[in-house]
Amino acid sequence: MIRRLTVFLVAAALAAGPEILTAQEAPVRQITVQGEGAVDRAPDMAVITLGVEERAETASEAMAAASSVTRALIETLDAAGIAERDRQTSRLDLRLVYNRASSGSYTDKVVGFVASNELTVRARDLIGLGTLLDQIFDAGANRFRGLRFDIDDPSEAMDAARRAAMADALARAELFATAAGVALGDVITINEHGGSRPVAAPMAEMRMASDAVPIAAGEVTLRAQVSLVIELVDAAE
Repeated sequence: MIRRLTVFLVAAALAAGPEILTAQEAPVRQITVQGEGAVDRAPDMAVITLGVEERAETASEAMAAASSVTRALIETLDAAGIAERDRQTSRLDLRLVYNRASSGSYTDKVVGFVASNELTVRARDLIGLGTLLDQIFDAGANRFRGLRFDIDDPSEAMDAARRAAMADALARAELFATAAGVALGDVITINEHGGSRPVAAPMAEMRMASDAVPIAAGEVTLRAQVSLVIELVDAAE
């Protein structure tokens, strides 16, 4: 029975013509390329992470001191017109402080507590950013974890970066195909790799006021990456 089935399959393949065998044996010719695109845009907001750290003999005293300064910071943000949706508590911490021995190592004796409260703030008025930082520090902020510039809605910029990435990938594929003496056929697959967050590219310093913190907003760069699999065909004569 098995022998008859084998003979039948071979006979059916031969009856279908040499095209089937040729298609099965012919390797699929294709090329895989990657492309990258980048666009620069002026930022329209800044993201600031700041807060307060206070030390006291008891946990309640340390937390009360930190909370008092935090309330002053929030009042400062209110006065500056920072919306509630643009500020968020990003870290609230209370830790023990141990006594340090003369040798430099710590002992098990607790000598106090440190309370910290951090806020992440989105500032949309870049012109007044330096003044805002001054006001925040005057209100008692003594922790500053950094500032980065961002774009509130990066969709348009990311689409431009994606188009540039596609053009880059197609140009590379065309170059390789021409060098190999073949031509490009249909695009088989398109895969996008994770786009990057806006990366600051400072270009020009903006001084908002003579006594304000100097801030360089510059531009931010958004990047996109794609990989393409493209069919290769014989070049036209």
